[in-house]
Amino acid sequence: VNNYKPGSAWHVANKSDEAAIRSAYGLTEEALYSLVTDYHQEAIKTKEVKTYKLARDIYKEYIDNFPNSERAYQMRYYYAEILYALEEYQTAYEQYLRVGHDKEHDDYRKVAATNMLLAAEKLVDMDETEVMKVKNEFVSSLRAFKNKCMPAAEPDCGVYVREDSTVSANELLSSI
Repeated sequence: VNNYKPGSAWHVANKSDEAAIRSAYGLTEEALYSLVTDYHQEAIKTKEVKTYKLARDIYKEYIDNFPNSERAYQMRYYYAEILYALEEYQTAYEQYLRVGHDKEHDDYRKVAATNMLLAAEKLVDMDETEVMKVKNEFVSSLRAFKNKCMPAAEPDCGVYVREDSTVSANELLSSI
């Protein structure tokens, strides 16, 4: 990726060849996509933390280098999933939030909203200043999601289920 991205020696040398630049972009995007997909599947299969971390790093590389690609939305969601699995709840929360707020896509909006709630729940053990910051972001996010994907996303919105947890929004809000 670094060899072909804007600002690289190759990119500078080929800046007038739009076809070559588009081709290099497409090839590097596809290669990174294939690589992270393989590592993510391997991580799920082996349950090895080091493989999850490698997949996490590749997802970040993909999102950083191809933020506007057709696959960026999906890749951001899976990046959030890996972060959650690695118990990196703050970053997972932030990524789920971005997925949920994406105005052009909605494939993962509802599940991202639910998983954002669960990541916020995991953040309760943080110090009080951090908790207040997350709580304020969380409440703002609930309001934003209300009309788009969770019409009942208020403190009495019911129960949301994830494989490893069942939490009502009322319980979650009262816990932070």
